[in-house]
Amino acid sequence: MKYAKRLASAALLLSAYSHAQEPSWDYFSIGYDNVTDGDSDYRPSGFGLSGAASMGEKGIIYARYQRSDDDIGEGKIELEQIRVAAGGSFDSWYKTDIFGLVGFQRRELEGLTNSTEDGLALTLGIRSVLLDALELGANLQYVDYSAEGETDLELSAQYYFTEGFSVGLRYTSGDSLDTASAQVSFHY
Repeated sequence: MKYAKRLASAALLLSAYSHAQEPSWDYFSIGYDNVTDGDSDYRPSGFGLSGAASMGEKGIIYARYQRSDDDIGEGKIELEQIRVAAGGSFDSWYKTDIFGLVGFQRRELEGLTNSTEDGLALTLGIRSVLLDALELGANLQYVDYSAEGETDLELSAQYYFTEGFSVGLRYTSGDSLDTASAQVSFHY
């Protein structure tokens, strides 16, 4: 009987948010990031913070901060990335949102080589709530760094336990870096 109550409580918690509306643009996330570079052996890992807020009916502001590091031999590699953007959602279909963002991105690498790149960032993406509490997303981003441009493809999945809490996975594949992330999000 004790196990049946626990199982029923867990099932109730997992199904508590079975009426997802549209993708939420009002959130704050914290996550664990693992970065890989196909051209080297370093694998910095660390944390990421991100958040977004809707502005009016279709406006969006977005920010992301990522800090990762890795020990290599006697030294240490540190990677820091910051993205700030604003934009809006286009026509939204039932539980699906197509959006575009324009912003600024800065990437700083210290360790083996020290480099700082920044530039204009353009993003076009889609987010859709499927299966009531599961949100899937994909976006394509182009960053015009001063040395050369870079294109990233990002895929994400977010599961809503409640209207105000979700967990998610994100994978970003870029021209120079790939990032896998696990995150928890708080929606307001």
